[in-house]
Amino acid sequence: MQHQRLHQITEQFNSKRVVVCGDFFLDRYLWIDQQRAEISVETGKVAHQVTSQSTAPGAAGTVAANLAALGANVICLGVIGDDGDGYMLRNGLLRIGADDNLLVVTPDRPTATYTKPTVRHVDGNITELERLDIRSRVPLDESIISQIAHHLDTLADTVDAVIFADQMPESGCGVIGKPIHDVIAQLAKTHPTLPIFADSRQRISEFRHVIIKPNIHEACQACMLPQSLEHAYTAAQTLSYRTQKPVVTTLGSEGVLIYEHATYHHVPAIPVDQPIDVVGAGDSVMAALAISAASGASLVESASIAMMVAGVTVRKIGTTGTATINEVVAIASQYGLIDE
Repeated sequence: MQHQRLHQITEQFNSKRVVVCGDFFLDRYLWIDQQRAEISVETGKVAHQVTSQSTAPGAAGTVAANLAALGANVICLGVIGDDGDGYMLRNGLLRIGADDNLLVVTPDRPTATYTKPTVRHVDGNITELERLDIRSRVPLDESIISQIAHHLDTLADTVDAVIFADQMPESGCGVIGKPIHDVIAQLAKTHPTLPIFADSRQRISEFRHVIIKPNIHEACQACMLPQSLEHAYTAAQTLSYRTQKPVVTTLGSEGVLIYEHATYHHVPAIPVDQPIDVVGAGDSVMAALAISAASGASLVESASIAMMVAGVTVRKIGTTGTATINEVVAIASQYGLIDE
């Protein structure tokens, strides 16, 4: 990519309004000092000593954080509990400059939370222990679904892109259930030029008329194929036929595969030459795809920028990383991805 073209696209980022609709989680890190470990008198088991805590927006919140770091004006649309975790999640969103006014707060379900006990070793390495998850496994109330649908309809004419992030394993228990899938399909039909992207851990094949971004595992699973690079090509074509839109499949260290207008494009990832942390990498790709498309980039250009963004974020160890435009330009220059 020419440096001038990269600048032409990224200089528009801070004028773009992007909606992130989906499942907002709180990421809570419990930082454990292994040298302070004690043995519990009651159980005889190790009592890990937490010396500090940190929190950050997770799941859809990670997408929002990546968008904000790139300069977008982010509007958050989802559901949180009327509890302390919800308070901390909203504080995290406010810290990154996201608009949380349309988050629906309810006393009937807890704020979805990933608690991550993490050991910081003397040598500087980090080990994440078994994660503790809190989330509701009860279907979302119809009144809340109606609020979400109304906000989507109202926002569609005033924003530059929409991202849907379906994180809940249980069908119907998150924001992106069957009723919202119908709203999404209708929204895409009535706003054909609006960039709309979607991601889902379990139900990527249920979206219609929007660009989906599965990883290779999700794409192959959705098409009941064994996971392989060869089958990823078949899955992308199959999913594109279902959605009637292009498909962007992330391939981990192999980059991304795009299927668009009956043609495949492979965009390689930036080479890895140091320790990495891949947590949130897919969310950073999603954010970069959407804001780049909203700024006039083609899907291949958007994917190229997304690989630059991911190349920055995976190098940030022990945190769900984000990337600024300056960091993107720096890593692109370092690896010869832009021409003067």
